Amino acid sequence: MRTLRPSKARMAATSSSGIRKVNRHQMPSRHARISPDPGVFFYLSEYWPTICILWLIVCLGASGGAPASVFRRFAALSGGTAMTHRGQWRYHTGLYDRLLTLPYSGWAWEFKRRDPALLKAYRSLTAFAPAVLQRSDGSTLIRQPIRCPVAEHFGLHFLPDPRKSAYETTPFWLPDIMSANMDAAAAIAEKLRESDRPLNWRNIPGRKTFLMVPGRRTKLNIASDTYTAQLAIDPSEAPVPLAIYLTLQIGARHLIRDNLRLLQDFADHCCGLKFDCRPLRGYAPDKLKRTLIALDGSLAGASQREIGAAIFGEDQIKSDWDTGVHAFKSRTRRLIRKGRDLMEKDYRDLL
Repeated sequence: MRTLRPSKARMAATSSSGIRKVNRHQMPSRHARISPDPGVFFYLSEYWPTICILWLIVCLGASGGAPASVFRRFAALSGGTAMTHRGQWRYHTGLYDRLLTLPYSGWAWEFKRRDPALLKAYRSLTAFAPAVLQRSDGSTLIRQPIRCPVAEHFGLHFLPDPRKSAYETTPFWLPDIMSANMDAAAAIAEKLRESDRPLNWRNIPGRKTFLMVPGRRTKLNIASDTYTAQLAIDPSEAPVPLAIYLTLQIGARHLIRDNLRLLQDFADHCCGLKFDCRPLRGYAPDKLKRTLIALDGSLAGASQREIGAAIFGEDQIKSDWDTGVHAFKSRTRRLIRKGRDLMEKDYRDLL
């Protein structure tokens, strides 16, 4: 049998007592750092992108994860819709029920602000951003530096923030497409006849917002939760908005029956009377609500069955979806098509 013998260097470093002698210069200091295993850092440096992606997938896949909840909260604030990690569409009924009392100019903005073309145009129009000033009398003054042809293409003087609903922003529509637009002139009290009752714009109920654009008349938007009107003011006698009194200018077009109804609504609003907007044919508020839900579901990538369940109820579409008396599938398809038409071009019919 072969016997293993220690090397000569090992035997020289060992004393007669059998204890190995170690050079003090080779002894590790107590302040010296202990180097970790380099293999761990090697794998982290090589595979850290994959690890980050896997971690993100796990967080998004968890139903109660922080990132997913943040995404759903942002979607609820911006439009009321959200997509879960499995593609299931979620919506908030309370946000849509609140829109039932909107005037039709507000409904037009709710449909148009979801248009991808308007969203793209808003991001590129940084030079046309208006200046917003809050006045001491409670009104708001908006100064547009120059005319915005892109906004006028959509029927607006300027593009408001599409992330804000009709309750959070004031869209100024062009007089050519907005029916509730009346002509007025700034007046001085001394020049009014004694038989005339001066119209003080400060006493009109609602939120007052002025818009001043070069080359156009000053606009005064009067808005409440259920009513909106827009006045195009001719500053011939007094500067606007420094003028206090206004006089309405009625022409031949105001003698049409529909325009007389608009004047009656404006008079009732100035007197403080509360009334609901007369529903337009084919555009009842409840039907517009369903159409808006269908549009949001379509833009979020939800299936027709998911949209139909959100509008009509899960129990209803289970028994009557493809073929039946109610034909919920075809009704859902029509609502989606109508919502896209209102978003792209038919929103002008609401004005």
